[in-house]
Amino acid sequence: MLDAIGPTLVCTALTGESALRQRLLDAVHIDRLNFGPVPTSRLNWLQPHEGNIVDFLFRPRAFQAAPLAG
Repeated sequence: MLDAIGPTLVCTALTGESALRQRLLDAVHIDRLNFGPVPTSRLNWLQPHEGNIVDFLFRPRAFQAAPLAG
């Protein structure tokens, strides 16, 4: 199942199966993992990757261009 879901922003696992929970904890392609019925809109500011949604949606990038000749 973990290979089938691929890279995932949020995964909520509604399971008590300890082997599956451990595989989910070990999965590096899940950015946020919830065990149990935790609303995906609930933020914990002490967790990494939580905060402003703009940080998730946009990649900061600097841009410069030389003047066009002419």
